[in-house]
Amino acid sequence: MKLRQRGKNEDLEIEVERVGETRAHARIGAKTLEVELTRLADGTLLLSGGEQRHHVFAQQVGDVILVAVGPHSFVFTASEADAVRRRVSDASEPEVVAPMPGRVVKILVDQGATVQSGQPLVVLEAMKMETVLSAEFPATVVSVRAVVGAQVEAGSVLIELSPLPPPPTAESATS
Repeated sequence: MKLRQRGKNEDLEIEVERVGETRAHARIGAKTLEVELTRLADGTLLLSGGEQRHHVFAQQVGDVILVAVGPHSFVFTASEADAVRRRVSDASEPEVVAPMPGRVVKILVDQGATVQSGQPLVVLEAMKMETVLSAEFPATVVSVRAVVGAQVEAGSVLIELSPLPPPPTAESATS
């Protein structure tokens, strides 16, 4: 998987290639590391390479991937090929989950509302940054579990969605 972060002065490109069940090669810029990955009970990863260990949390939200490594956070986009491959192969999840621990700042939809792809649903605050979570597909809001002001853990379900049926095609209208 190739990831890219566009910065003010330079872009950062990371490529991760799995090697076996718990090992991976990670290329960060021109440097390549061999790392061991251990999934922890809280959903984070323990990344071990040489003498260093880091807790890593990563969550895909729409077209971006949020990554927290220790006290540092990054927002990545997948390279073009990875993004296209993911769009073709992944089904969208009917739940909107907290990508990281944080506080619910705003809820922008009500139960029963119809939302469009890309429409903002809820705003979280984590590490003094606000993150807007949006619908990944047209849907109806089945339930809103989030409460403004509540602290949530990574992976907490904030909103449940039900995909809208596809619009009728000319062929199905004549049958």
